[in-house]
Amino acid sequence: MILKSQKDYDNPISHFKAAAKQMTLKTATNSQLFLPINTDTPIGIVNSYKNVGYIALKRIYDDIDFASFFKPFQIKKSCDYSLNKIFQLLVFSRFLFPASKKETFDHKDLFFQPFQHFSLKDIYRSFDDFSVMKSQLEQSIWLHTREAYQRDDSHTYYDCTNYYFEIAYNDEVLIDEHGNILEKGYRKRGSEKNK
Repeated sequence: MILKSQKDYDNPISHFKAAAKQMTLKTATNSQLFLPINTDTPIGIVNSYKNVGYIALKRIYDDIDFASFFKPFQIKKSCDYSLNKIFQLLVFSRFLFPASKKETFDHKDLFFQPFQHFSLKDIYRSFDDFSVMKSQLEQSIWLHTREAYQRDDSHTYYDCTNYYFEIAYNDEVLIDEHGNILEKGYRKRGSEKNK
């Protein structure tokens, strides 16, 4: 094959693109493609299904801005794994299919979003970090959900129906000789969860 110089063509790029296309068409119509297959190796069944149902949760997760919260802790800790990614996996899994931490880790590939670059040991190690930042994390969640969702916290309801006093007997009501109540006994043993 004799190659011509750039001077021999008016537009060498267009010329060679057309030539390559022509060669491709000619080869595709005149030849067959053979792929060697090893019949001794069994074909593995691969589950290619990916869960995308966590997208709504991810939107809320992003609104709360956990990534920004974990960033200073991540820099200070200087660990190889991402606290944010681990927390994401734990939160999404807890909502969608609650399981042990090991099972959560084993099924991390079910998510469309890749959860890579951390091990099961890293998940267990991160619990110490999450424990240290617990109160700050709760405050951050409170503030971000308040801002992101315009939560009105002017009226709150505190459910105390399952709480009781750790006393054996109810407080006594003190009554004078005329039957007037001098001191009311407020504490009374009530129903408890652990019965």
